[in-house]
Amino acid sequence: MVYDLFNIFLNTLAEKTKSQKLRFIDTLYNYCENKFGYGSLDNALTYINIDLITQICESYFIHLQNNTSDNNINVTETKWKASLDFLLNTLRMISKGNFDNDKINDLTNKFNRIERLYNFLRINKKKSLENIRSLPSELIEYLYCLLDPENQVNNPFKPFRTRWQTYIIFIMLLHLGLRRGELLSLPVNCIKSGYDNRLNDFRYWVNIENHHEDIDERYNKPSIKTLTSYRQIPISKSIVNLLEYYIREHRGKTHHPFLFTSQKGFPFSMEMTNRLFIKISKFIPDHLKEKLFNKNGKKIFLLMILDIHVQ
Repeated sequence: MVYDLFNIFLNTLAEKTKSQKLRFIDTLYNYCENKFGYGSLDNALTYINIDLITQICESYFIHLQNNTSDNNINVTETKWKASLDFLLNTLRMISKGNFDNDKINDLTNKFNRIERLYNFLRINKKKSLENIRSLPSELIEYLYCLLDPENQVNNPFKPFRTRWQTYIIFIMLLHLGLRRGELLSLPVNCIKSGYDNRLNDFRYWVNIENHHEDIDERYNKPSIKTLTSYRQIPISKSIVNLLEYYIREHRGKTHHPFLFTSQKGFPFSMEMTNRLFIKISKFIPDHLKEKLFNKNGKKIFLLMILDIHVQ
C-alpha cells in the first residue's frame, strides 16, 4: 500500500524535482531502518502509528541538525521539508476511505498537530564554542587586593576617592553581572529595600532600567540595550553597606542624579570606565595576564570579561 501511495505522491511532483525527492525519501527510509528496525517506517504509515511517526519526526530532525555543516544548511532544510511532506501526504491518503468520519476527523487533527509541531522547524547554523569569559579565582583574589581602597602601596589610583569609586565599580560588575551601560545608568538612590515577612528580615535590590535619560548630558549615553535587560537584581547587605559608605563619604555633591561621578562632578562616562580598566590591566602580573588571552592569542581586555550581560 505504501509503495502505491509513494508513486502517487511522486506523480504530484514536477519531473525535475522527482529525483531529488527520491534521494531525500530514500535517506529517510535508510535512517528509519537503522534507528527503528526493518520495515519500521512502512509499518508506522500503514497502521497510522501516530506515536511512532512523531518519534520518527523528532529523531530524524535532530539527526539532520547534528549532521549538517554550515555550507549545506539549505540542502538539509530541503531534505527535512521533503521528508515531512512525504509523511503527512502519505498518512492523509491512507486514512481516506478506510475509516468512518469520526475516525478521519480524529486523525486529521493529529496530522495537523504533527504539521504544526514540525513544519516550522529550521536547521540552524552550529554555534561556535564561546571562549570562557569568567575570571579565574587567583586573578579575582589579586584584583581584590590590588583595588582595596586601603592599599596605598600597590593600588593604581592615588586619590582616596578614586580608589573607593573604582573598588565599588569592580564589585558591582563582578557580583551583579552588570554591563557598563547598566552600571553607569544607575541613580544615586538605586538601592531598593523591602521587608520580607517570610525571612523576617529586609531584602535589598537594584532595578536595572533606563534612569533619567531625558537629563543625561553625556555624549555617549549609557542605556539598556534589550527588553530582557530590564530586571531586578538582589544585592547583599555587605554590598549595600559599601554603596552607602561610598555615597556618604566619597561621591560628593553633584548637579546630576547618577551614582558614579568624575572628579569634576560630571556623570562618569563609558570612556572613563574604559580608561579605568585599561590602567588596571597594566598592573596585572604576566603570569595572570596569560589568563586574559583567548585561544587565538588575542588579548582580552579585562573589562570585556567583567562586562557580561546576565540573561
